[in-house]
Amino acid sequence: MADPNADVAVNEVAFEFDGWGNVSASRQAHAGTVVTDGQNPSPRVQYGYADGASGGAGRFVRLDSVIFPGGGRTIRYIVFRKSNGRTITRMVMAVSRHE
Repeated sequence: MADPNADVAVNEVAFEFDGWGNVSASRQAHAGTVVTDGQNPSPRVQYGYADGASGGAGRFVRLDSVIFPGGGRTIRYIVFRKSNGRTITRMVMAVSRHE
């Protein structure tokens, strides 16, 4: 977002994308622009996905994990899968936290 009076960035969010077009990482600067390299880069959150691969081909993509900066805290999504023979239902049943 820019200050309309000063035309200077006051905060910024930058995204990285994977081959599926999903956000694979994001960085946020609360004061100024995002820094991606150097000695003091902006904090980076990473997103992991499950692709439901079968026979070497991805069948779906769903968020599987989020890794937070500064300590490696990870949130994993535990998915319940139910099939009635014709359709498969998947839903997040639990979220686990690993540190």
